[in-house]
Amino acid sequence: VTVTPPRSAGADTTEVSEAGTTDTIQVVLGAEPASDVVFSVTVDDPGEVSANPTTLTFDPATWNIARTVVLTGVDDLVLDGSDTSTVTVSVVPGSSDDPFDGLPPATVSVTTLDDDVPAISIVESGGNTVTTEAAGQDQFTVALAAQPAGDVVIDLASDDVSEVTISPTRLTFPSAQWNVPQTVTATGVD
Repeated sequence: VTVTPPRSAGADTTEVSEAGTTDTIQVVLGAEPASDVVFSVTVDDPGEVSANPTTLTFDPATWNIARTVVLTGVDDLVLDGSDTSTVTVSVVPGSSDDPFDGLPPATVSVTTLDDDVPAISIVESGGNTVTTEAAGQDQFTVALAAQPAGDVVIDLASDDVSEVTISPTRLTFPSAQWNVPQTVTATGVD
């Protein structure tokens, strides 16, 4: 079996992005089988890229016609940079012409480009945070826009503590709770 990534525009690698872009590989047999030959198409990291279809069947009449597998980037919301996954095309023994059962798997590397950027999301109640000098309070929430690999600590401060104070002054976002909004209270100072 031959697995060929596209070589358009001089590209040497197969590349997709978490934004859902696609690329393709071509799979074709190198010899005519006596009966059907079935291949499975698997990805070692389905959280980064998906393959469709996941099964390819070649028969004696169409063994030399290339089959296309579409690879699609998967959005994982994690700030993990570009990741490389391996797509493996392997014979399904028992469903294939016996001489093909021992055929070694063919692999292609796929790079998934990360589309996540570090950012903070702030949501103000009523559109604006408003306090009064009579210790009036208002609240806003803070969350992260993408999942980090570890804890993220954000320090908060008022640029004029004679007008408003902030509580708490430090927020910690564990990786597993990156998108759980945390409430901050602004209190007016007389």
